[in-house]
Amino acid sequence: MLIPAWLTNQDNALLIIVLLLLLWLWLLVSRRQEEDILNIRKIPLSDNELGRAVFMSCLSNDLRAYRSLYLTAKEAHDKLGDVAEQYLEQRDASILEAAFNTLCESIKVGCIYKGIESDSTGILILQVQSKAGEQFSVTIGTITMVDNAYRLLSPTET
Repeated sequence: MLIPAWLTNQDNALLIIVLLLLLWLWLLVSRRQEEDILNIRKIPLSDNELGRAVFMSCLSNDLRAYRSLYLTAKEAHDKLGDVAEQYLEQRDASILEAAFNTLCESIKVGCIYKGIESDSTGILILQVQSKAGEQFSVTIGTITMVDNAYRLLSPTET
């Protein structure tokens, strides 16, 4: 094997190894920063924005984005008080995943978001148009306000 003359010097070889390790470290850090940018939690300021966020998470099949639209443990504690732990036990990851899968079955790729229906009971109902042009309703679940943002409280019963 032919090795260049400048690489036979041990100092040069160590310098190249250090540069490669620094490049590898820089790539790891930059990838982590890109992932953090993608994982920013949405703050829907209206029920229409919340509906659109649910719709987009279904179209992109993004369970993480869908789960981020629900109350966090701190928000549940601030909003519900002593009942927060019971609420969080009833709304575990498997229940949210099942609700998300049901929504994804209803909202197929090619559907168009038409808006929401106003409901005084606090239930979010999406108006969706299919590829064929037929309009239908999809019940998402109950919503609540946390500070100035709308959040999902509980999914619909399946």
